[in-house]
Amino acid sequence: METEKDNRIPFLDILIYRKGNGRLGHSVYRKPTHTDLYLNGRSHLHPSQKAAVMSTLIHRAKSICDSESLPKELLHLKKTFRQNGHNGRDISKALKRAFTNHNTATKEEGEKPIAFAGLPFVSTVSCKIARILKRHDIKTYFRPPAKLRNQLVTAKDPCGLMTPGVYQIPCECGQVYVGETGRTIATRMKEHQRHFRLGQPEKSAVAELSISRDHAIRWENTKVLCRGDRFWERLTKEAILIRTTTDTMNRGAGYALSNSWKPVLKYVSEAREKRREKADQS
Repeated sequence: METEKDNRIPFLDILIYRKGNGRLGHSVYRKPTHTDLYLNGRSHLHPSQKAAVMSTLIHRAKSICDSESLPKELLHLKKTFRQNGHNGRDISKALKRAFTNHNTATKEEGEKPIAFAGLPFVSTVSCKIARILKRHDIKTYFRPPAKLRNQLVTAKDPCGLMTPGVYQIPCECGQVYVGETGRTIATRMKEHQRHFRLGQPEKSAVAELSISRDHAIRWENTKVLCRGDRFWERLTKEAILIRTTTDTMNRGAGYALSNSWKPVLKYVSEAREKRREKADQS
């Protein structure tokens, strides 16, 4: 239970206090341990993402504060934004945008973009690509680049096959099967083994090869090619890996990729073949 102290009591993000006339006032509440650290204005991110941080905090101040506490809260936010590397021009634009009435009328059906494109943000390139796509009525959104944390070795224990993603199952003859699953790879591998055990070659290309040619599948050498939770990302990666892996037992090439991928995939396949030849010679 939390009790009133110095005529003040916090409730979620709101600080409620008693005024001298007996009425209640309200402002934004911050814990004593709050550091006022937010996304830095000098970060390598798209300007709209940095502006969204300021807009969110200003919107919270407008929604929570009463007319007496709002000026003090906005003054605090301006100081906080400057401490986090935002310049005065961007701060003024965020304030102006927050206190300007916008037309919330929905767009007509014909005005919706024909497609969306997600691009990694590179300051010298991404905005130019976005402008070109906009001419063709394609809306662009930007993904932030990988953080330093993603580049370092993870502190967690390796997941092994207990993860979704794209996997590879080898055969004793040298052929491999490339597949993808949204469940754990260990679960999908057990399904392949069950189809082989029950004699169901139509349900698994791995079981079909093993049964028809009497080959031994190296189940213990199954490995994770890449991890992924998102369906279309897994499907695309599986299709790329099928096309760039020589001697696969897959029945098809997977997801139908655009023809624009062909030169890149050809280059990757040739580069891998050259590395393999050098390794064999050495």
